[in-house]
Amino acid sequence: MGGSFSCSGVRDAYGSYLEEGDYVECTTTGGAKQSLGRVKYIHEDRVTFQWPVFGTYTYTDSDIRYYGVSKVMGDRDGYKFKMDQIVELLDGTEAWVSLYSPQSVTLNFGQMGVYDAGGGSGVGGTRSYSQRDVEAYGLRIASAGFRGSRRQCTTCA
Repeated sequence: MGGSFSCSGVRDAYGSYLEEGDYVECTTTGGAKQSLGRVKYIHEDRVTFQWPVFGTYTYTDSDIRYYGVSKVMGDRDGYKFKMDQIVELLDGTEAWVSLYSPQSVTLNFGQMGVYDAGGGSGVGGTRSYSQRDVEAYGLRIASAGFRGSRRQCTTCA
C-alpha cells in the first residue's frame, strides 16, 4: 500500500533511530570520552561504528545502552554542533546554530539573537538540516577560535 516509511529499528541509548552515516558519542563512564564515532553498518540486531581512535567495533543493543551511545549532529569534518556556533556552507555563506537536536541542526542566516515577534526566523531566515543535508551542503563549524578558523577579528587603529 503506497508510501510506507521504514527504518532500521536500531536506536541509540536514548531512543533516537540510527542510520548509516550518523554521528554518535559515548555519554557514560563505561564509554571512552573521545571524538565522535560514525555509524558504518546497521545489521539486524547490531551496529558497526567507526571510531577515529579505536577503529571499527560492532555493538549489540546492550552495548549501546552500556556505553550510552547517543546520536548527535556533526559537521562535515566530524565535529559536534553546539548552540550559537558560527557555521559556513561550501559557498561561504555563514549562519549560526539556533536549534539543535540529534535529528537536525537549525541555522539562522540573520543577525544573531534577532527574532520576529512570532518566535520565527531572524532577518535572513532559518533552515533545518539533517545529517545527510550537512554532508550535501558541506556545513562546517567556523566559529572564531575553533580549530584553524578563517574568521579573524579586526582592530581599530
